[in-house]
This record gives sequence, structure tokens and C-alpha cells, in this order.
Amino acid sequence: MMVFTNRPELSPEEKKMPLAKYYDLPLHPPGPREQQIIDACPIDPELAIKVENFTDLLQPAGYSKAEYGYCMMNDGSGYMAI
Repeated sequence: MMVFTNRPELSPEEKKMPLAKYYDLPLHPPGPREQQIIDACPIDPELAIKVENFTDLLQPAGYSKAEYGYCMMNDGSGYMAI
């Protein structure tokens, strides 16, 4: 797993923003368990929670049909559940 390290430089206006301090923190690859899930658990995009339905993540009980894994959504965005 390669970690993205070639990030674009923040503009002077962006550097003044409160969350800018987090931009340059070191990135770490997923741990062994997460990497195993990524490698072995593709999710059917139909089972993934769509961004417009993000409140579905707040279930009071039980689990969704796709608790672990990843997929590419039909709109080209990525989805990962861990």
C-alpha cells in the first residue's frame, strides 16, 4: 500500500484556516487488518450507503449489509466501510 505524500501546497489563505494545522500531519498506511479487508472484501455498490443517505449510518441497532470492504460507486466516488 502506497501512502500519498505528494500533496499540493496550501495557498496563503488556506494556511490561515483553523484546520490547516492538520494538512501536513504524516499519513500512515492502513493496519494489517484493514489492509486484509481492503484486499479481500469488495462490496457490491448496491449495498453501500450512498452519500445522500449518510444518516443510514446512525442505526440504533444491528448492522448494515456491508460492514467491511470497499467499492467504487456509480458516480465515480469511492466507498469504504471499516
